[in-house]
Amino acid sequence: MYINGAAALRIVLVYIGLETLKVLIEIFGRNVGIKSTPAGGYNEKFAFSMPLIETYSYFITEAERLSLSHIELVRYSKKFDVECDSMFLPFPLRRWLAIEIPIQGVPRSTKHDVLKSYGHLTKKPNYLKFRNLT
Repeated sequence: MYINGAAALRIVLVYIGLETLKVLIEIFGRNVGIKSTPAGGYNEKFAFSMPLIETYSYFITEAERLSLSHIELVRYSKKFDVECDSMFLPFPLRRWLAIEIPIQGVPRSTKHDVLKSYGHLTKKPNYLKFRNLT
């Protein structure tokens, strides 16, 4: 089975995150929670939404098995979106967007509905918490 570089990197990052949570639970007990911004541009730059949603969905379902106190997910907000020059975009994305000259102010985040994408992943009503819903 062949896994491309981006998928392999996501697998490694999820593994590191889950192993870190296990160590924190050993130290602090079950009173451990995490906060993450799936739509934020500084976490997974220029990601396409499907691999990002699959990665976060897997991470959330595996983290729930560790009996964390909660997982807090922050919704996309324009005021927190980081912008950069298009020349820093990965080459395949520059080619896909047909960018020939550098353009300033390219947003780095992946806009998607965090509540709709991840809200169904748990049956515990207070386990997943969402920020910036209004």
